[in-house]
Amino acid sequence: MKNLDKQFKFWQFLSLTFFIISLILGISLFKARSSKQKQFTPSQKTVSLERKWNFIAFDRSGKTLKTTVLLSIVSVEKTNQIFVRNKPVRTTPDKSFLVLNLELENKNPERLYFYTSDYVRFVAEGKKLEADFKNPRLEIAPFSTKKDKLAFLIENKENKFQIQIGEVVGLLETIEISF
Repeated sequence: MKNLDKQFKFWQFLSLTFFIISLILGISLFKARSSKQKQFTPSQKTVSLERKWNFIAFDRSGKTLKTTVLLSIVSVEKTNQIFVRNKPVRTTPDKSFLVLNLELENKNPERLYFYTSDYVRFVAEGKKLEADFKNPRLEIAPFSTKKDKLAFLIENKENKFQIQIGEVVGLLETIEISF
């Protein structure tokens, strides 16, 4: 009986030791995995670009108004990470995002609506490309400024870009951006 009791205690000790070692290894692996995820460092280059245009605004139903919205491109970034709905979106090593930081100013006493992505195109290989990441219709409160961003997926090696600003059917202005 004493022999059985000693064997039981031995196996109990061995099981407890195995559990503790497994727990330590699991925690170590979790920390190593977490630190790999935290090692990602977003790369970013920024160019200031204070340019402004006036465009016709819309009301809530989408009807054009006689009032205008002042669209400003404040800066342009080349980065490998953006946030969509507060979650990071990263590119592959050969791609980047070209991000336009915009401001929309309403100098009127009425609430205005505006589709930023309808007025900005990225020009590449003879094509006019719509933003890959954009906000839907923006609501701009009276006498206020709303911030917006448009992001285009680009080749990482590229450092010179063309953006066209203007109404889809009408005069477009081409902006050259270099990093």
